[in-house]
Amino acid sequence: MMDSNDHYEDFKSESEMEYELNKTKTLSLSRNEALFLSDTFTLLIEHDRESGTIQLPARGVLPSAGMSVPVEMIQRIGIAVLMTTDPTNTMQMTEMDFTVSELYLMRECCQTYVKMNSEPVGYNLTRKIYRLLLEDSIQEKVVFDKLTRDIDISLDKEERKDANKRTNNDRTSS
Repeated sequence: MMDSNDHYEDFKSESEMEYELNKTKTLSLSRNEALFLSDTFTLLIEHDRESGTIQLPARGVLPSAGMSVPVEMIQRIGIAVLMTTDPTNTMQMTEMDFTVSELYLMRECCQTYVKMNSEPVGYNLTRKIYRLLLEDSIQEKVVFDKLTRDIDISLDKEERKDANKRTNNDRTSS
């Protein structure tokens, strides 16, 4: 059986992990999902201090779902909102590219019970994000399951066959 972390155990160095986290994946967003993300995210603002830079959210983060994100992510979600709310976009859908690290960040605010305009946006986003993050592991599991589907690894048949055979044991023979 495959461990859910098998995919990441292959990365030996920090640069390989960074490369993996910076890969881009395309996320399909509905109008309600884009609006939910826009409502959930707040801008992460950097402030200079004597000892270095600190990052603070621009507004209070709601304990239920709020999350501070960089300005680039706010801009991309803004584009998604504009694309999905455009009156000429009859499907009210758009596709946006996000890095793997951004997808992990988005996952943090997607409670599965959250609905917007009766659409289960939390559930839908959670599934979409996990599908993108784990697509390699899922494909590997599907291939593994296909290869092993017809293999019977149980010993029950052999054990029963052996149990039904009589042995020629001097102590039990008459």
